Amino acid sequence: MKAKRIKGYKKEFKIYQTALKFKTPYNLIVEPAFISLCLAQKINLKERLEEIIGSQFKLISSSCVSSELKKQKLFNKFGLEYKNLKLFNRKCSHNKTESKECILSQIDKSNSSKFIVLSSDLELNTELQKTCQFTPIFSVFKGIVIMSPINDLTKQKLLDLEKKKSGANTGELKLMEKRFDLNVEGSVEEFRPKKKKAKGPNPLSVKKKSKGEDSTNKDKAAKSTGKDEHKEKSKHQEQKTNDNNKSSTVKVDSTIENSIEQEIKQIQDEGLVEETQDKSQNSRKRKRKHKSKKNSNESEPIDNNNEEVNDEDED
Repeated sequence: MKAKRIKGYKKEFKIYQTALKFKTPYNLIVEPAFISLCLAQKINLKERLEEIIGSQFKLISSSCVSSELKKQKLFNKFGLEYKNLKLFNRKCSHNKTESKECILSQIDKSNSSKFIVLSSDLELNTELQKTCQFTPIFSVFKGIVIMSPINDLTKQKLLDLEKKKSGANTGELKLMEKRFDLNVEGSVEEFRPKKKKAKGPNPLSVKKKSKGEDSTNKDKAAKSTGKDEHKEKSKHQEQKTNDNNKSSTVKVDSTIENSIEQEIKQIQDEGLVEETQDKSQNSRKRKRKHKSKKNSNESEPIDNNNEEVNDEDED
């Protein structure tokens, strides 16, 4: 049998143990079809049942079941094959009726005697699931012992029991409904689970503080807060001074630039003045030269005339 299947069966059987108070040794009523299949398929019945239920259980057969087994010649075979298991006969008031009817008569609706049924008869299993509460049923299928799922009647009964015990909230009822796959009567509001808050350390594992330590810790905390405030103030002042220095350097730079620009302008102006003066002087010189040339040209013809006059006198 697979480990997952065994785990699932164990969980389901734990519900019968805890909520419905099934106690050891468990009473297992046997049906003849179940025994015939176990013998035919050579199933190790004790091991399979111990995996799910545990070692403490009794196999019970009524007088009707034992007579049916004797008719089918399975009673002696069972004794020979399963020597470790014993069939305990339980007397019934029936007069050789069918095993199915006998088993149904012994199990009431609430299953007060806490019987576990080992049956491979489909009709018997369906009737038990419809009518009876709290009846775990085991059957054989392809060489495997199978546990039938919990029926709706048992689920509803479990829900009612949990409501009475806990006085459950609407949200918790919804969670129970999901667990048992049932619809709770009435409308259920949406349930939001509360978030878990962060817990502190375990007070037992933490060393307790003495009174002196508390006062010293408070002083340290006050000093640390004072130091922090002083540091913050000093940082703020440093930032202010840095900002002021930056602004002053910017101002100085701007004044220097202005003075340099003014000097450049003055130099340029002086150069222009000198150029204009040079130009004016050159123009004056040119004018003087021109005048001197004119005067020289005018004086030359007068001398020629005088020479001619002198020549005439000589003649």
